[in-house]
Amino acid sequence: MGGGSPRVLVVDDDDAIRQLLVDLLSDAGYRVDEAHGGHDALDKARNGHPDVILLDKLMPDGDGTAFATAYAGSPGPHAPIVGLCAARDGEAWSSEIGAAAYVVKPFDIQHLLSVVAEQVPRRDV
Repeated sequence: MGGGSPRVLVVDDDDAIRQLLVDLLSDAGYRVDEAHGGHDALDKARNGHPDVILLDKLMPDGDGTAFATAYAGSPGPHAPIVGLCAARDGEAWSSEIGAAAYVVKPFDIQHLLSVVAEQVPRRDV
């Protein structure tokens, strides 16, 4: 992890949810980048070197699965992914994409912050 506060990349096409997550994480002391969809997220993940990625399942320009596959195929290190999913299959989907954890929407704020904090120090090489 680089110097300073941990960096979180929030990937969600819902503007209101994305802004809420940005505000919550910023208030908790994280540096936060945001992406509206998978293509933008891949660029930001490759160039911004996040410490953790919050990833929505369904997005208009490529779903979370497509992002996770492309990201895993890019040069590392790779940040752990936390799946964000409103669907009942959130746990199965998160496992399928190799996510380190998942959070069900609508989410409990304290639970979300706890899950992010648990993932921040872990990076693969």
